[in-house]
Order: sequence, then C-alpha cells, then structure tokens
Amino acid sequence: MTMLQTARQFSEVTYLKDVNTVQVYDGTSWKVVTSDPTLTSSAASTYTIQDTDAGQYLQFTSNVTVTIDNTSAFSASQQVQLFNEDIALTITAGTGVTLAGAGQSGTSISFLVNEQYSAVGIICVGLNNYRVIGNISVL
Repeated sequence: MTMLQTARQFSEVTYLKDVNTVQVYDGTSWKVVTSDPTLTSSAASTYTIQDTDAGQYLQFTSNVTVTIDNTSAFSASQQVQLFNEDIALTITAGTGVTLAGAGQSGTSISFLVNEQYSAVGIICVGLNNYRVIGNISVL
C-alpha cells in the first residue's frame, strides 16, 4: 500500500508548517512524506537507514558500514543522499533487501564508495528494492 492509498484509507494527513513537512498516518504511526532536507553528520562505525532519513542528507566522518534493512519503510521514489569525508563508506543490503548498482544486483551485495568526498544516492524503486547511484564498486 502506498502512502497515498494509506492517506485515503485513514484520511489522516498533517502539514507541519514550522518544519515544512507532510506526514501520513499508516494505521500504526506517522510517516514523513515530504520535508526540507537537512544535513546530519555521524561518526558512527555502523548505521542503519531509518524511515526518517527519506529525503535527507547523511554525512559520515569515520569509516562506516551503512545498512538498508527491510525495516526502512521508504516508498517508491523516496531517496537518501550519503556523503563521505576522507573515510571508507560501505553500503550493504540487510535481510530481505535487494540492492542494485554498478551493474550488479542482489540480496547479499555490498558496495564501496570509490573516492573520498563523494556523494551517493540511494533510491527506493519498490518494496525493499533500492538503487545505489554514484561512484561505487561491488565488494
């Protein structure tokens, strides 16, 4: 069920003017549909993409493995942008998630961002199905 179908079913949509965000209630919790992107910086060595990361920018300042898990409830066309400093940034598929990029696709695939100071986009193309776009290679 898409967020729009959910909104029609439950008729619960909010607009938060102070943060320019539209939310839809999916029957159990509020999900962000649109918002102004913010840049969040992290020095974590592991990071799992969250629902709230949709449409946002994440900057990593230490070697990190970013996981896209099947609990990341992105809707089709939602995306997140990742930025790395002078560090190793690895992107990996969690259980039940298909990642595709650099001419490869799979459920147990990982990608390495090839250069420092690079940007990589992760776009949801369907339920638990994501494309990794940028200067990446398969590990």
